[in-house]
Amino acid sequence: MTIWFYLALYLGMVNFLTYVVWAMDKKYAIHGARRVSERRLLGLCLLGGWPSALIGTYRLRHKSSKPSFLLKMYALIVLQIGSLGGLTWYAIAAV
Repeated sequence: MTIWFYLALYLGMVNFLTYVVWAMDKKYAIHGARRVSERRLLGLCLLGGWPSALIGTYRLRHKSSKPSFLLKMYALIVLQIGSLGGLTWYAIAAV
């Protein structure tokens, strides 16, 4: 098996976990239970779960009205996409 298989498996698992945690936190918020910390939610985004975080934010309407959280989340997304773009450019230029 190639590295691409393991990368896809990792990203699939992280994104599944991220969506589940987003849904759980929404449920906790509705019922007034103890919440998942924003630090943990952003950590899942940083690990590669940001596509599911975006889906969870807008599909579940969770954290969508917190500008400070959204700013941090979008900053992480831009940082990751920029880093990936930079690595790709470097890899192509090195060939």
